[in-house]
Amino acid sequence: MDVDVEAYRRSGSYQDSYNRFSSSTLLGVNEEVTIECDSREVGLGATLLQDGQPVSFASRALTPTGQRYAQIEKECLAIVYACQKFNNYILGRNVVTINSDHKPLETIFKKTLISAQKRLQRMLLQLQKYNLLVIYKPGKRMYIADMLSRAALSQKQDIHDNDNYVLSTELASLNTLEDVRVSDATLKEIAETTRYDADLQQVRAYIRHGWPSSGKQCPHALKHYWTFRDKLCKIKAS
Repeated sequence: MDVDVEAYRRSGSYQDSYNRFSSSTLLGVNEEVTIECDSREVGLGATLLQDGQPVSFASRALTPTGQRYAQIEKECLAIVYACQKFNNYILGRNVVTINSDHKPLETIFKKTLISAQKRLQRMLLQLQKYNLLVIYKPGKRMYIADMLSRAALSQKQDIHDNDNYVLSTELASLNTLEDVRVSDATLKEIAETTRYDADLQQVRAYIRHGWPSSGKQCPHALKHYWTFRDKLCKIKAS
């Protein structure tokens, strides 16, 4: 069948298609990119942006194990997940800016790996191949990532995401008590005492759900915990 190309080019259909394509958001190879990440109780969300415009999106539900992570671990996991999903866009770039609403991550990414607690170390190792600059950004200004983390895709839809599955399995198998040099009896005593200590229960809640943005917002008895909050994690004594 003969097609009159010139006639098509002059038609309204061609012009409409051209306008749609030329106005689409495409990733520029040489322009800087930013990833915004967020974590909620049950899900992770991320968006890849360039010049303030979204280019790609990602979200997934947390596993039951992941839902029990400390908030700082979930926020770091959101960064790992985003980098894995956007790997083809960011690998080899001079710098990739990461926006997170969890301010302690700014400090953690500037320190050595060994200074982080074990589960964070495993996540940070996954990110060594990227050149990341983590910058704090209030969650209320990260509309897309926040929405995606609240309406995350179910875990079943992520079943073929091999990198994510392997990391989740490795994190679940980590023995965070491996380097704790105390007897089982002492561990049980510590766990029992923690259970009935009001201050430590509040610290436990902060670890799980996130710390106040300033130490001044903490109760007086907990202010000294705020200064090293990024080193605290919750573990289960057997």
